[in-house]
Amino acid sequence: MVSKIALEEHFLFPDFIEYWSPTVVDLPTQRRDKVLSRLTDFGEMRLTAMNEAGIARAVLALAGPGVQAERDTATATRRARAANDFLAREIDKRPDCYSGFGHLAMQDARAAADELERCIREGRCAGPLLQRTP
Repeated sequence: MVSKIALEEHFLFPDFIEYWSPTVVDLPTQRRDKVLSRLTDFGEMRLTAMNEAGIARAVLALAGPGVQAERDTATATRRARAANDFLAREIDKRPDCYSGFGHLAMQDARAAADELERCIREGRCAGPLLQRTP
C-alpha cells in the first residue's frame, strides 16, 4: 500500500472542549462521546486508524471552533499558545507519525504574529505547521 500523508486531521485539546461542545449538541450522547474520544486520542486508536488507511503521517489541526470563539483577546492569545504547546508535546511523543498546524488567536494580529514567530523560533513550525524532525 502507498504511504499517505493526511492533512488537517482533527484533534481536540481537552481545554477546548467548551468551545467544541456547542457544535455537537444535536448528536446523540453516545455518538458525541465516541467522536470526543477519537479527537482526544493520540495513541492506539488514532495510530491503528492511520495504519489501516495507509497513512504514514497525520498533520493535525485543532477541531473548531478554537479560540476564534473566544471573546476575550488576552484569553484567546493565552489559550492558542497552550494549544500549540499541547500539540507540540504530542508530536514529540511520535515525531515519525505526527506534524501539526499551529493555532493562532487572530483577535490580535500582533500577538498572532508573535505566536507564529515563537513556533518558528522554537523549531515547532514552518509557517503555521508544527513539526518535529525525527
